[in-house]
Amino acid sequence: MTALQRSHASDERAAWPLRIAVLHDSPDYGGHEIAFLKWLPGLLDDERIGELRFLIPEANARLAAALEPFRGEKLTVETHPFAKGPAEPLLAPFRSRFGRRLRAFVQASQADVVLLLQGRIENLATASLWLPRRQEMVSYLPMAHGATEMGKPAWAASLLDCVKRPYYQRPQRTIVVSKAVAAQTRKAGRRGPVYIVENTPPERAPSTPGREAARRELQLSPSARIALYMGRFDTFQKGLDRLIAAIRSSGERLRSWTFLFVGQGPAEAAIRAALAESGVDGRILGWTPTPDLYMTAADVLLLPSRFEGVPLIMLEAMAAGLPILASRIDVFEEYLPAAALAEFGEGFDLAAALETTTSPACLEAFQTHARGVLSRLDLVRSREAFAAALVGAA
Repeated sequence: MTALQRSHASDERAAWPLRIAVLHDSPDYGGHEIAFLKWLPGLLDDERIGELRFLIPEANARLAAALEPFRGEKLTVETHPFAKGPAEPLLAPFRSRFGRRLRAFVQASQADVVLLLQGRIENLATASLWLPRRQEMVSYLPMAHGATEMGKPAWAASLLDCVKRPYYQRPQRTIVVSKAVAAQTRKAGRRGPVYIVENTPPERAPSTPGREAARRELQLSPSARIALYMGRFDTFQKGLDRLIAAIRSSGERLRSWTFLFVGQGPAEAAIRAALAESGVDGRILGWTPTPDLYMTAADVLLLPSRFEGVPLIMLEAMAAGLPILASRIDVFEEYLPAAALAEFGEGFDLAAALETTTSPACLEAFQTHARGVLSRLDLVRSREAFAAALVGAA
């Protein structure tokens, strides 16, 4: 945005400090909420922002708990009984009760700017439709894949992408987390300003033990070769069907490996069956409050996803120097070296890929590449960039 455009924008709304209404409609708490919370202190410290009023789902207790330490005179939190449902872009025009609740909240907040915390463009489609067109709106969007990439059949994908296109055009500004996501939004129909605010890796706990101690604590053999998957057990998006197929086909040559699956989700039964039938050693564990411990113990992190935003787990592994074996998709191509990428499809040789990825030469090259990428990521700069994009001063 040019200085003249910023001047015109400020003429059309109240002068700083601004009142910001922050909307959310997902019962889930994941990476993009965690990323936003890392930027939140920068918004609270910014003199251009006078109030931050949150409206979040009653069902999202984890987000409410995470916001609790920030509550005060500048930041307040209210809840609503609604949540994004299936076919949201199509049904948003008919969600009148939710639309009226959003409109009443924004009006009562006297919001100069509305910030949409969206996992995907389908989130808060109701807000995009039901809030007045004159209302200044900013979208925080961690991914913007087309319906084909998300596994929809061609006939449905074309329709869904067409329906979603106006939602990309509605906000005055869109904030994304990588060049890959910026390109996705343009492809999806975004014509207005798009600002890239890169995520940063979580801070490692100072008490994280070394490799031997981590393995003792997790009851893993000190000589075991550990392949780690950590995240939601989602069959399609996370590519677990492809990883499971690779374990089955490479079973005999994976006998020296132990696979750790840390998380939860609908693919759990399929993972258990693949491990049992292939004879490969593996453990399925629930969510953990100590991901650092597993990363310290592991030899490689597996990311077989079909589509992603910028996974925090990827950044965390890079910061820990843990090599990654990932699928060849846009965001991984942006952040990872070519040697870390593989085609997790039919005929994929997982055993050979693991040997290559964990070889001394590849490990050294990966860690050198990771240090270069991480050197450009800075939390203070990201906070400043997010605040500037939010208030229209970027």
